Amino acid sequence: FSYELKNPDKNAQQLYLKYFNRSWERKAEVYINNQKVTDLEVGQGSDEEILISTFPVPDSEKSKTVLTVKFVAKPDFIIPRIAELRILNK
Repeated sequence: FSYELKNPDKNAQQLYLKYFNRSWERKAEVYINNQKVTDLEVGQGSDEEILISTFPVPDSEKSKTVLTVKFVAKPDFIIPRIAELRILNK
């Protein structure tokens, strides 16, 4: 699945991601405008534990007005539960 995030000031620097840890493994790849940003893996934690991570926006995408953030499950896994997703300018 994917989200379209607006970047009207064209100054995106970081992707902020808040997600839930799980007691079973979940794995996904994270893309911004079809450029891989990171691998996201959770598991072996409490179902109620919330994790927060930031990842740099690729230089080629920082000045775009719309950033499409896409999560792709790795084979035989499902995507972690996402609680919040933002673009940060610092």
